[in-house]
Amino acid sequence: MDELSQAIAVLREAEKRLQQLLRSVATSGNYDTLARITEWARAVGEMTVRGQPPARSNLATINSRPSHRAAKAYPQFFRSNSDLVKVAWSKKERAEYKHKAPYRIIPALAKAILRRTETGRRFTTDQVFPLVNPDDRSETPSYQGYVALAWLKHLGLVKQSGRSGYSVPDRGQLEKAVSTAWDQLPELS
Repeated sequence: MDELSQAIAVLREAEKRLQQLLRSVATSGNYDTLARITEWARAVGEMTVRGQPPARSNLATINSRPSHRAAKAYPQFFRSNSDLVKVAWSKKERAEYKHKAPYRIIPALAKAILRRTETGRRFTTDQVFPLVNPDDRSETPSYQGYVALAWLKHLGLVKQSGRSGYSVPDRGQLEKAVSTAWDQLPELS
């Protein structure tokens, strides 16, 4: 076996081991690590297919931006004390960004949604926002409501129907499911 064939065999083995590691990391919920290892596995896979290393510019960006597949690992949701934290990828800025919303907004959003969906029809954000802070009756900033809504969509508790609005597949379980999901959210380190 010539040296190039040996090198390709090494790359194939490395890709296989990275894939095994990805399966393990995916179950741990460590999404930052998952995105990084996914990009590495993709780069190794490209080298294997082409029989040559990726272009120099690709190597320089492996640690600085996610691939299309890795970008699909966003958004990610975490808890930080009593805040919901949404971590997402900005295509324009080519960087992660974070938005926070206090937990108290999530039950308020669930209640507002339930009030609007009693007849089983869709609701729009105009019908539920602005949310009212249950502690002092002040209006909640709209971005915080959108963070909470994005989390509910991510969980599958709310379904978006294009531009025509949102629906709730299981109204009877919404509030309980929100509480359970909150308890299971990983803590942001």
